[in-house]
Amino acid sequence: MDPKTMGMIGLGVAFVAFLVVAFFSAKTWHWGHVILVLLIFLAGAGASLLAADVLNTRSHYLKLVHDRQAELDQITEENRALQTDTFDQELIRQIAAKLKDQINNDERIGDALKKELTEKLESDTDLLEGIGTLESELQMVTRTRGRVWRSVRRAGNVDPQTGEVAVGFPAPAGDEERSGPVGIAKDMVLFVFEEGYPNPQNASQGSQYLGKFQVVDVAEKGIKISPIMIYSWTPRQLQRLAGSDRSWSLYETMPADRHDLFAFPELSPEDRAARLRAMFPQSPEEYIKDGQPWTENDPPENRTPYSKDGQLLSEKAVAETEPGEIDWLYVRTLHDYGADFSDLAHQRILMKTDLASIQQDINQLQTMTESAKQDLAKREQEKLDTQYDLEGFRRDRQAMDRHLQLVEEKLDAVTKQLEQCLEENSRYASQFSAAQLKILQAIGGPADSF
Repeated sequence: MDPKTMGMIGLGVAFVAFLVVAFFSAKTWHWGHVILVLLIFLAGAGASLLAADVLNTRSHYLKLVHDRQAELDQITEENRALQTDTFDQELIRQIAAKLKDQINNDERIGDALKKELTEKLESDTDLLEGIGTLESELQMVTRTRGRVWRSVRRAGNVDPQTGEVAVGFPAPAGDEERSGPVGIAKDMVLFVFEEGYPNPQNASQGSQYLGKFQVVDVAEKGIKISPIMIYSWTPRQLQRLAGSDRSWSLYETMPADRHDLFAFPELSPEDRAARLRAMFPQSPEEYIKDGQPWTENDPPENRTPYSKDGQLLSEKAVAETEPGEIDWLYVRTLHDYGADFSDLAHQRILMKTDLASIQQDINQLQTMTESAKQDLAKREQEKLDTQYDLEGFRRDRQAMDRHLQLVEEKLDAVTKQLEQCLEENSRYASQFSAAQLKILQAIGGPADSF
């Protein structure tokens, strides 16, 4: 019996017993006391009912929370497995069963597609690829299958400043209803290639990749495109764009590199190697070796395990497979041409920036050199003037030296004459004194008076 029902029966029996007790107690108790006890009993019974309901509700929700938590943990684990790769076979089977039910119940999926998807889900697999891996594969497929507009032509001159050019589309052919830029919108990015065959020996004479452009205007029969990162373009690129007289192909995405592009299964190994050497004269070996047995002389990062039936093996499969059942093949690294061209553009920008900086330094050095030359010319002139003044000073000094020599010679002559005159004067004075003494003696005067 349900515990809740049993509780209600017990509570009813207790209530009947309480009424019997209250009836007999009314003969001795005051009626107010009986009513008060009755109300207390009813309140207690109501509280018990509520408490029982709360416990029952709590137990129900605890069980529900436990079940939902288990479901959440399971869904979280499945979501983690769907987001990342997993090798858990039990988890793979659970996810496959759920996906199978969803596919069978989805009316939007056709029977043929349902059958194909169901067969894939029922097949045994060691690895469940996650969303990240599938998105990467989807991106590669999308890039491979991107839209292309072919046989367009330049419909005007190229703006030498911005590189903007008008592109015309061919008229509708056959039973086509529309032509022109169908599916092209403003601000859309397009990769422009010249149509035709490239010339590996002389790239300027074959078809070429013209660049990455952005749609700036869309008309009924044509569009206008402008190069992205025009500041990274060289004059040669603008000249090549302006001189392009071939028809163009506009790609929505940069064509992706794939192994099957250069497999050429219809050719013999010798003819395939010859064609690849003609296509890639600078580095043909990685394309020739692609898909061939790996050797010790090849890079280890290109060593890839395959089964005898040509299936790529995972690390777990390699560990579980006999060594003799594994073919180690050389698989070349695919090129991301969009990233390569973008890196080249950025490198060109850095080189142009460095070149501009170096040119500015050269200009400053030239200015400083010219200023230094002018200063040197002034100093040379000042040197010449100083030398001229020095020569003048030297001539003046020589003249002064000669004049000093003449003055010294005259001084010597005058000094000698003065000495002679003093000697003569002294002699004449002695003679004069002697004569005067004689005169005084002759006249009889005292000698002291003289």
